[in-house]
Order: sequence, then structure tokens, then C-alpha cells
Amino acid sequence: MARFGDRLTFSTPFYNHEGVLVPGPGRPHVIERVNPGWGMSRGFSSGGSGSSVYTPRECIVKRPLEEGETFVATPPCVPREQAVREAERKYRNREKECPYDLLSNNCEHFARECTEGRPYSKQVDDGVKTAVAVGAAAAVGFLVYRAMAPASASKQN
Repeated sequence: MARFGDRLTFSTPFYNHEGVLVPGPGRPHVIERVNPGWGMSRGFSSGGSGSSVYTPRECIVKRPLEEGETFVATPPCVPREQAVREAERKYRNREKECPYDLLSNNCEHFARECTEGRPYSKQVDDGVKTAVAVGAAAAVGFLVYRAMAPASASKQN
């Protein structure tokens, strides 16, 4: 069972979306960073009702945790009260927290900064490592190809 201050990870078909569980009026809420340029709705970002589309000025939003939403809850590394306080502080100061940036200021950076004390995105880190590995493999493949190509093939040009 999730507790206030937990980092919540919601799976989507292409990536994981993250937020922080906080108290809210009537029921628990999630504070999360979104990319307002995508016109992302609650339904797409985290499996909710999809009834609201974020306005262009919203970068950090606070929304009710919808009934039936599926997520993985990760306990914070910092005290729970500190994680909740930091998420609420960032929400209150959301105009200063923007702009959203996929590589350096995304939902995972936000959630981990609140719950671990430092902005970090494992998804971005893994993506960069994969891109470097693919690039290195392509470069090695090209060099091997060039080394194995007959000398006459390169003189035909």
C-alpha cells in the first residue's frame, strides 16, 4: 500500500511516468511534472480519467489519485514528511520550476529530487547508455567493414 511521500511510477506503453503521493482534499493526490507542450491529459500520463488537459502554463500539477490507477510505489530515501514538503513547495512555486526538459527536467527528475534529494532520471541515463552503445557498435562495424573490404573496392571510386 502506498504512503504519502512515496515515488509513484505509472507505466505507459512507451515510458514510465512518475510523481509523488501527497495528501489532498478528500483523497490522496499526486504531484507530477508534465510536458505542457504535449497537451498531455491525465488519462495518457497516468491512466486516469483523461478528463483534463493541462494548460500550457502548467509544468508541475497536482491531481487526485484516480480509483483503479495502477502504479509501483517506492518509499523515499528522505523522511516522508520531507518528500511531501518538497513536492508541495515545488508545486507552489511551479511557475519558477519550468521549463520541462526531457533530458534534464522531466517527471522522474522531479519525483526523485523530492524523494531522494537529487534530480536523476534512470530512464534518461539508460537511454543515453543505449545510444552510446549503438553508436559505438556502428562505428566498430564500419571500421571492420573498411578493414575487410578489398583494396580494389576502394580504388574504384
